[in-house]
Amino acid sequence: MGSRMQALLGLGAGLFVAGYAVTSLAGCSAAPTASSRPAASQLKEGLNVLDAKDPSVGLSAAYLQNGRVVYVETRTGALKPEVVRNNDPEQPANEIDVRFVDENNLTFFAQRGGDSFADPTWHQDVLRAEGQVPVQGDRTLDFQIAAAAAKALSVAAPPGFEQHVFHLNAFAAMPNPASEPSMLKSRPPTAPAIDVQRPYASTWSGTATIATDKWSMPLVELTWFYAASHSATTIYANGSTVITACNHGNCPGGKHMSNDCTVSSSEAATVTGETTSNLTGANDGTGGCQTAYDWDSGSGSHLCNDDAAYELYQAVHGTTNQANFAVTGQSSHCRGSLCGQSPSNYACNCANGACSGDWNTPNCGGNNF
Repeated sequence: MGSRMQALLGLGAGLFVAGYAVTSLAGCSAAPTASSRPAASQLKEGLNVLDAKDPSVGLSAAYLQNGRVVYVETRTGALKPEVVRNNDPEQPANEIDVRFVDENNLTFFAQRGGDSFADPTWHQDVLRAEGQVPVQGDRTLDFQIAAAAAKALSVAAPPGFEQHVFHLNAFAAMPNPASEPSMLKSRPPTAPAIDVQRPYASTWSGTATIATDKWSMPLVELTWFYAASHSATTIYANGSTVITACNHGNCPGGKHMSNDCTVSSSEAATVTGETTSNLTGANDGTGGCQTAYDWDSGSGSHLCNDDAAYELYQAVHGTTNQANFAVTGQSSHCRGSLCGQSPSNYACNCANGACSGDWNTPNCGGNNF
């Protein structure tokens, strides 16, 4: 907003700033709920900025289109590991979470920057939304409105929110589920028409409830002349919820990232790329791997490729206690020059050689996926 601020007028429960309704919230750190988010009847057409006070916390907004509303929220997470920041300085320095929520408080898209959502309440919200269809019956339309919201909010965001704007622009550039190339190419010729209520459910052969795309890129640490791989995933949960796991670095679909492969299964009931076990780590909570991230993974730590392996494993087998998670002899490949051996071993706790070769990015085929 900044120089675009033209007026400051009292308006009931909020303020009217530069053409946007700005509602004062208790603070972004307390996640909005169905009762705290303004209803469609309280909003003006187009973008309504609800909270844009603190870049260290995040943004909240609503976007109204012909009576249908989508809410967008961002949260600032931990500072990314130094090796990741040095590898691609164009990327935000912090892990940034983003989500889009419909008017019935169902999260239909969530991006997780690290092992856990910066706001821990998002985890249960994502689980609750899985498999549920929009009451108004058109999730494809919700994604269209979400893209419009992301574009508008990226313009309206005040100075200081550049990291959030980066990811809002990235979301706006994503293809809609009904035209997602990586999904459409996997559709068999006899697949039914895409269901706009659950656009990912009908993309597959009809039996898969969970599908996970894996993305990867080279990761280089020039100080030590190491070259490895970075992996991230996109998880399509029960046809209704999309979760992107950036795994401490570049997010799926981002610059330099390649879409490598996909696994799918009808066996996993729910999946978030997270675990609800009580395993305690440096980034305590519910996340990909709850041990500490370390460029040179070892006892009590993991790196991004171990996160990706866990997320691929979940797509097929469902959530498992991370203390017991390890895949050995897994097919893998190197996106750098000094990644390690293949096949590789992956785990969340890389003690006693459990993660040999985990500088490689895991392939979707192999013994465990």
